[in-house]
Amino acid sequence: MHIPNPYTLPAFDFVGGSTQDLIFHCYFFKTKKPQDLSACVADFSIINFVNKNGKPLLSKQMEIRPDPNRDGDVNNVVCVTLEADETVNLRVSISTKLPSVIFLVKLKFPIMG
Repeated sequence: MHIPNPYTLPAFDFVGGSTQDLIFHCYFFKTKKPQDLSACVADFSIINFVNKNGKPLLSKQMEIRPDPNRDGDVNNVVCVTLEADETVNLRVSISTKLPSVIFLVKLKFPIMG
């Protein structure tokens, strides 16, 4: 199984003004085993490319659920639905071919102790 670099999100097409379901499968990078996210909180944000330290343009909590391709034994899938009215004003700069937005998925793991 090929698992991409853990520090980058997979590329996907994004159309402002359309509803879109985004689904990410989470695995340990070295062992390639599913990462159990049961006790985690996952957030999805869209950030302005120019003002990376500013307030996100859109931020939503993600749903954590089992992988439908497995037996449901590990909750390693995070999902978010971007609604058309949430994305209608987001744009990508065509003239420079650089994105005007950055997508960020943040996972918060509980402190063990």
